Amino acid sequence: MGMDVILPDGARISDLLAHLEIPEGSGYLVSMDNRVKKPEDILKQDAVLHILPALAGG
Repeated sequence: MGMDVILPDGARISDLLAHLEIPEGSGYLVSMDNRVKKPEDILKQDAVLHILPALAGG
C-alpha cells in the first residue's frame, strides 16, 4: 500500500509524520533510500519512504 504526499520544500521527516498524524515518539522508524532517517532529516523530492513500527525482541 502506498500514497503520494506533497509537502513544501525543506520539509523534514518529522513534518511527514505530523502530516500523517503519527505522534512524535511513537516508535516508528522511517527509511529513505534504504537508510533509517532521523526526524530532523530533510526529505528528498520524489523519494520513496518506508514507515515501519519499531520492533522489540528478546
